[in-house]
Amino acid sequence: MGKVYMIGSQKGGTAKTTTTFNLAYCLQKMGKKVLAVDFDSQANLTTCFGMEDTGVPDDTIGHLMMAEIEDMKLPSPKKYIRTKDGVDFIPSSIYLSVVDAKLRLEMGAEKMLSGILEPLREKYDYILLDTCPSLGTLTINALAAADEVIITVNPQLLAMMGMQDFLRTVVKIRKRINPKLGIAGILMTMCESRTKLCKVLTEEVTESFQEQIRVFDTKIPNTVKVGESIYYSLPVVQYSPKASAGVAYIFNDAVDLLAGAEEISAPEDGIRMLPIDSIRPFRKHPFRLYEGERLDDMVESIREHGILNPVIVWQVGDNYEMLAGHNRQLAGKLAGLTEIPAIVKTDLTEEEAYVYVIEINVIQRGFLPSEKAAVLAERYEKVSNQGKRNDILEEIAKLNGSDMPETCGHDVHRLKSRDAIGEEYGMTGRNIARYMRVQLLEESLKERLDDGTLPLVAAVDLSYLSDKEQKTVSGLAEQGKIKLDAKTVKCVRGMAGNVTEKHVLEALAGGKGKKGCREEHQAVGRCV
Repeated sequence: MGKVYMIGSQKGGTAKTTTTFNLAYCLQKMGKKVLAVDFDSQANLTTCFGMEDTGVPDDTIGHLMMAEIEDMKLPSPKKYIRTKDGVDFIPSSIYLSVVDAKLRLEMGAEKMLSGILEPLREKYDYILLDTCPSLGTLTINALAAADEVIITVNPQLLAMMGMQDFLRTVVKIRKRINPKLGIAGILMTMCESRTKLCKVLTEEVTESFQEQIRVFDTKIPNTVKVGESIYYSLPVVQYSPKASAGVAYIFNDAVDLLAGAEEISAPEDGIRMLPIDSIRPFRKHPFRLYEGERLDDMVESIREHGILNPVIVWQVGDNYEMLAGHNRQLAGKLAGLTEIPAIVKTDLTEEEAYVYVIEINVIQRGFLPSEKAAVLAERYEKVSNQGKRNDILEEIAKLNGSDMPETCGHDVHRLKSRDAIGEEYGMTGRNIARYMRVQLLEESLKERLDDGTLPLVAAVDLSYLSDKEQKTVSGLAEQGKIKLDAKTVKCVRGMAGNVTEKHVLEALAGGKGKKGCREEHQAVGRCV
């Protein structure tokens, strides 16, 4: 069953059409069956597909909508679906504006587009809707028919303001018309990365909607190649595949859409409203809850917009466990909510539930280093329990100086379990081993690693100290007596078993102490 994605925004000039056009071709290149629907009376998407005279055809989406309004039998899809370079599309024309006016007088007007698209779901993997820049009846129809919304925003103040109104509309449509409606994410377009305004507004969007809404890592750059490609009725990915915009569309948007939104889609029975206090935390939740300003911002966002993306829960008997949405639940409670929208998963094993916890949180937010360490350690434990080779532990032993192969060079790094896990997260087996060492840090040092004041390499070195010694080092850093840079920490590691405030300060003070530090370090004889 195919999924319907609406690409929308309240404001024009946010690259909705360009995104729809390029995304359609990217998905088609990935082997997906795609239908693009021009649901805008300006018919810009139709022009992109090479139809210059949009006033001539009488088989557009507008004519289909009018037939649906008049309770007439729809023609065969062969009559109105066209194809260009492997992508199917339904054209539009100015006639759609006539339909827009008529819809305002019709009973059940918001469901007309759904009636047209539902029979087509079985034929396509993806149906993409390019919509008009307004919050009128046509947009409501698109939201009523869609499973997910991709919101395009350019880094301009007016576009940001328009997004707020658009989000409120999405929430209302979900409550009143389409309970399965979700938000796939916010896509930043037409970005001039070198400008201060672009950086400021992009950061503002990310911070304002963290975890509430996914902000795609992709930032579509502003390039003349986009305009040129439209002139030649070609997607950027074909016209200029080496252009920055083309690369962005190919390697990120399509992949993000496939890997992200599919994972969090609602079941057929849609989204349920659950008492917010009825959901308990997942028993092995490895992520830290927000606090401070980060939490305050989310509370404010929820007070203004409500919960924009439903949480995902696991029903175990009469109980619910949170799989994705711990922070939304916390912020929702602080915002005074008594209910929370939830996608309910049933018939999961504990292993499958854990996969939801990890993978969906990875999709919706970035890892803190300590969280990444916890996730990787848990993932490796499951790999080991499945009887796979225990080579991560070998790597850790090598780091620890135990009796293992004599070299720690790359010749011993074969594609074993650590590398297989690493591939899932874009990491090498060696980095997997380092992050697993992070699990041995005491909490104050983990916090420093997370806030960027402790480099990962230094964190690995400190993990070889006892808890007491780690606290000593952390205390010295807190007092401003030492810096936790790689060079300093490397020296301190060489003192393992003899780490006291006095010895550390003497070793770093210079003279004999400094020489002793170098000698101790050299005696460690490790390669990391």
